[in-house]
Amino acid sequence: MMAKLKQLRKVWIRGTSMVLMLSFLLVSACATAQKSSSRKKAKQGTVAKPAKVAEVRIAKLVYGPCLGKCPSYEAEIFRPGKLVFTGKAHVPKVGRYVYALQESFLKYLLTEARKAKFHQFQNTYVGAPDFPARHITLFLDGKEKTIDYGPDAAPPELKTMAQELNDNIMRILEEQEPMEQPAANPVTGRSAD
Repeated sequence: MMAKLKQLRKVWIRGTSMVLMLSFLLVSACATAQKSSSRKKAKQGTVAKPAKVAEVRIAKLVYGPCLGKCPSYEAEIFRPGKLVFTGKAHVPKVGRYVYALQESFLKYLLTEARKAKFHQFQNTYVGAPDFPARHITLFLDGKEKTIDYGPDAAPPELKTMAQELNDNIMRILEEQEPMEQPAANPVTGRSAD
């Protein structure tokens, strides 16, 4: 009887060892196959990546500096809905900030430009030398047009359109949190704002 128990014990130990070894080999083989499959998919480009939407600049507004406290900045508006604001002086934010824009704002801007017949304005309206230079560029109906103007010399339609655009940009700066803002100064730990 004792001999039979010893024999059964040996068979059981061998069987358990074999099962453990086979299990280990099976798990290893599955892991290797999974890694290999992931590498193949990555090489073939089948791993899903977020699609990047091409940005198209539709407007740029530049307010140049003056001898007083005139706002000085550049604002670029991109479709599908982004404002890149670079404040230079006498504006709510100094530095480069990026904000999200609603499609309705972009449509409104382009509609107002068409109503004002933006492409029919002259390219330059020279104003008094002590007024800051301003530039507005629109990409409208497949055409780009830049107008350099002094605020005292521009036609009323252009002044109104530019002022509304400026007011909307300032409202966005005041009401929204930026998506991107200047990096902190490594010395002071504060942002440029």
